[in-house]
Amino acid sequence: MRRTSGRAAIQRRSSRLLRTPTATEARSEREESLGLRGGAAGDADDDGANDSHVHDPDYGDDLDDHGRSRPRSRAAGNAYRASKIELPGKVRGVTKLANYRPMDYEYMSVEKSDTHEQKMVKLGIDESLLAPAPPHDPLAKWIGPRRGLVELSVTHDPVRQLVGGSAVRGKLWRPTQLRFRNAWPDGELVDDWYKMVYLDLYLRTRRFANRYFGVTDRRTFMGDLPTLGRFDSYWTRGLSDEFMYHASQVARQDNKCGGWEQLLISPETRPLLVQGIIALVLQNSVFDKLLFGASDKAQKVLDDSDALTIRMDGYQRTDLRSQTVRALMMHNTLTEFFWPAVDTLTTQITTLMLPLIKMLDAAFPQSRDTSLRCIYQDLHHIVAEAGYLSIGIRQSRTIFRFSWPEPGQSWDMDQDHSSGAVYDRSKAAAAEEDREHKRLWDEKHKATLAEQAARAKRLHDGKIKVPAGGAGGERVAPATNAATAALASVRSRPVRAMTADVQQGHATNTNAGDGDAAPPLDTPGPRRRGRPRRDTTNKSSGETGKERPATREASRRRSKSRKRTEGGAGFETARDAGGTTRPDWDHMYTPPSRVANVQIVMAPMLQRLTPHGPIGAARGVTQEKLMLAQVVYYCGRGDQGAEYAEAGPTLQQHVSGRRRASWLTPRRWFRLLAWLLSRLACLAVLGFAVFSGLTLLYGSADRAWEVLQAVAAPLFGREP
Repeated sequence: MRRTSGRAAIQRRSSRLLRTPTATEARSEREESLGLRGGAAGDADDDGANDSHVHDPDYGDDLDDHGRSRPRSRAAGNAYRASKIELPGKVRGVTKLANYRPMDYEYMSVEKSDTHEQKMVKLGIDESLLAPAPPHDPLAKWIGPRRGLVELSVTHDPVRQLVGGSAVRGKLWRPTQLRFRNAWPDGELVDDWYKMVYLDLYLRTRRFANRYFGVTDRRTFMGDLPTLGRFDSYWTRGLSDEFMYHASQVARQDNKCGGWEQLLISPETRPLLVQGIIALVLQNSVFDKLLFGASDKAQKVLDDSDALTIRMDGYQRTDLRSQTVRALMMHNTLTEFFWPAVDTLTTQITTLMLPLIKMLDAAFPQSRDTSLRCIYQDLHHIVAEAGYLSIGIRQSRTIFRFSWPEPGQSWDMDQDHSSGAVYDRSKAAAAEEDREHKRLWDEKHKATLAEQAARAKRLHDGKIKVPAGGAGGERVAPATNAATAALASVRSRPVRAMTADVQQGHATNTNAGDGDAAPPLDTPGPRRRGRPRRDTTNKSSGETGKERPATREASRRRSKSRKRTEGGAGFETARDAGGTTRPDWDHMYTPPSRVANVQIVMAPMLQRLTPHGPIGAARGVTQEKLMLAQVVYYCGRGDQGAEYAEAGPTLQQHVSGRRRASWLTPRRWFRLLAWLLSRLACLAVLGFAVFSGLTLLYGSADRAWEVLQAVAAPLFGREP
């Protein structure tokens, strides 16, 4: 019966949307989308689904011709007139005024999207067909838009912290609200519902970032911000510490492609960075909450229950939390303070992005054409849908896990690469870096080989200094005997063995004369004092004075070992004692290994863990991946220890270095000098005004000067 009534309600709603609405229906539709009907969360659906709105006994749901709530009793009417039509109390710093009447120029109608009806039927999300119009400011054409929270009718300083704080909204403008039509079932929602809502939230955030932060110049179709000087940085141009903290948690620089500056300059990475920051804010402020938009009392109950069950099993703990949440919500779709929490968090995110929006306004005229109200409105829908999904997660008895990849880690099967252009550019830069590294290695290797060849040539020419026999002086002797024998034995060996052989040959011929013959390398050397000579007698065969066969074969291999160069391969090989060919790694270039590493994280992976059977006696768990982590890769180093070299500099180190270096720029000193001159000019004008006033008061300039001296004397430690 309930399903039939639900289908009938959908058919009635669809037929009503297809025909042209009357003026009264259009006004009711507008007021309902603005949250002016039914308190803080909207009205109930036609099929009986309650939207968790808070009814007040003194205020009805009907509005008069001026957009005011009609009272239901005379006492309520007196209070209605005495309180100047203000709703009962300020809800978490956000004041809803019932005497607000939307102007025709503040909103404009938009066409329904292709997925409007599907979202309303499958997800229960009904999007408003109203969008904020540009602010009605006749001077905006010449002076540009007023980028500030004043445009949003927020009456206090910007909210810099993402925890705490409040925003008081005036009566000039307010955003439209999403309407959530479906009621929460008594059982569990299927995995497809969570998949579709989480995917829709991701796509909504992606469209928001590309629309407002991926702008390009209409004339050149380029979206890069102007390149700054060597000591200047976009990160030091008004971006808050909270923005830089969130950016450092979801992104890593690519030193081959501009480092940290390229993340803000490039129109390809800038929207991805903004999307990752918004996702991290939603994770900390929405999904990590035990119940988003709950009252203080309900939040205290959940905190106490969570602290008491800290040692319980995870599924039992989640089941108990689900029962508590369902009892606190009392079959309502939204929490009691859902929309005030959405307003506050949206204001904080807007303030977080405001300096970056101003940078884009200064560089692109297209960005200046966008109203801040449109940005706030789209952010409002993003936060509202995230809060709606978080309530659905807390209603479930299963475990949901958000897994954030670490920026800089290698690729994984649980990640989905979202932008190939960023990786292709990084890969091209890495290939260029490898070619440059190979060129430097070749130059150094050629210089080393040339030096070794020159040294071998000098040895071959016999220019070796040996002490003269008995003369006490030194003479240059052409020691061709030992040098020729040494070079002949090491001509085909690796270069690293040449020095030892030459030193051995030089030491052997230290006392040789001009006509002495060089002893063969196979014969044992002269007997060392204090150490017996090794016996080379073959005792098993009874022969004396002959070398063992194994020793003779080993010496033959050492004399015939050679070095050969592979044709055009650029590396050398040698033969070991067993005769097998092995590469000479000291003379072979090894390029660095490359691997895809995470640069920006746009969304974490969402998993759902469902036990088989009743909780406490489950026989296994089903692990369903609702959506993979959305990341962007860059071409990084894959060898051991290289990831630590690529980790620096961090964003904090980069910003600190640029701030210190900015003192070396002439523009900084010109600004400081201009500031000092302006302050001196203000003091001069103030002193002249005071002196003129005293002159008029006392009628004489001398008398005024004496009064000034008397007043200023104690300041300098003098007596008046």
